[in-house]
Amino acid sequence: MNSYHIGKNGKQTGPFDEETIRQQIATGVLNTSDLCWREGMKDWQAIGTVLGYTQQAGTPPPPLARLIETTPSSPHQLTTFPVALAILLHYATFGIFTLVWLNLMHGKMCRVRPDDPSAGKALGFCFIPFFNYYWIFFTYRRLCLRIDEQRDLYGLPPGNLCGFATTACIFHVIPYINLLFGYTLITPIFIGMMQSSVNQLARTSATTVPRTTLQLSPAPTKGMSAGAIAAIVCACLIPVIAILAAALFPAISSAQNSAKMSAMANKGRGIWVAVSSANAEREPLGMPEVWPTNSYATSTDYFKSLTGWAMNGSLPTTFTSEKDAICADLNMSLLAGSGVPCADASATFSSENNAWCVVAQSENAKVPDETPFLFTRNIAVTVEDGQVRLELTDAMPLGRRGCVVVSRNGAVLRLKQRDLEKYAQTLDPNFLRHLLNP
Repeated sequence: MNSYHIGKNGKQTGPFDEETIRQQIATGVLNTSDLCWREGMKDWQAIGTVLGYTQQAGTPPPPLARLIETTPSSPHQLTTFPVALAILLHYATFGIFTLVWLNLMHGKMCRVRPDDPSAGKALGFCFIPFFNYYWIFFTYRRLCLRIDEQRDLYGLPPGNLCGFATTACIFHVIPYINLLFGYTLITPIFIGMMQSSVNQLARTSATTVPRTTLQLSPAPTKGMSAGAIAAIVCACLIPVIAILAAALFPAISSAQNSAKMSAMANKGRGIWVAVSSANAEREPLGMPEVWPTNSYATSTDYFKSLTGWAMNGSLPTTFTSEKDAICADLNMSLLAGSGVPCADASATFSSENNAWCVVAQSENAKVPDETPFLFTRNIAVTVEDGQVRLELTDAMPLGRRGCVVVSRNGAVLRLKQRDLEKYAQTLDPNFLRHLLNP
């Protein structure tokens, strides 16, 4: 004898045998337009159609879209999982855990509709190019609906996460925006709220028998609040950001230092070009070259002599005019650097605006081309017992991060401390005895 479940006015009752149903139809408790279902049927059908009655006149009841068979053969298999751990795994796996974990939930619930996906289908279709842009919306939104139906069976209010799922999917399919907001904020909050909803369902179903009669307005009960989920996301996001910052800081610092060294190298090359051009112009006139000599007291005095200052021997006295500059191409910006402000004009140039030391030689001395001409002023040069020692200091423009050396032949070197030790071994100490500091 077949047993039927009855759907009437949005409520499910039964099971009843066929004879009982016929008696209730005869007494007016049921009519042939009410719905019934038994094992083996794909969907609910009118009692009159199933039992051979002619359909009675009248308006049929609305479809029982929310009626779900709750026999012991079709319980869900969802289990609890720590919300904080789910969010942390989302960050640790760059979102892969979220994609896999949520889609596997489909396989832990009974299929009510023909298009309810299995776990394999839900996850596998996410990797089909182009089609996955549609599928991610379908599978996440359907998962929210299926979980809400399970919650309804156990008297819990719906999670109402379909809208949030749609938002997460929109961010998911937009490049760059997903990285900035989707992966970092929206999706972690979504999986946190989803897992909280599943945890509440799993705990309730462990101690509660599913309803055979569904209530359309179940009594509200509280799960984890959105604020708590957001707090967990922030708690997980802060260490992730800290780890990324710690990993990226050395690279960023190195890039900044490299940029500063490149800028100083270009300026050193510009100074060498200006001095070499002046020498080339003076040679046909029989005038001496303007390489620094040991008659200067400082490198600032040397640069003043090139930029239009009146000189008393090797000492600058007053600024005359830029038209009197020996090196017309030597502008103040070439002499400045990071932490060393640029002078407004040649007339205001001082040691505070000078980022360079120069290596002076005796007049008319024959100096090898590879001999240094310029050092950034953060380098200390000492000559002891015929040995040259070069060491970085904390002075600007580069501090202990490195230095720039320009040779008389125009070669420009960017050196760190380990490179300086090797470079010092190649230098002739006889040509490094007069280093003019700013």
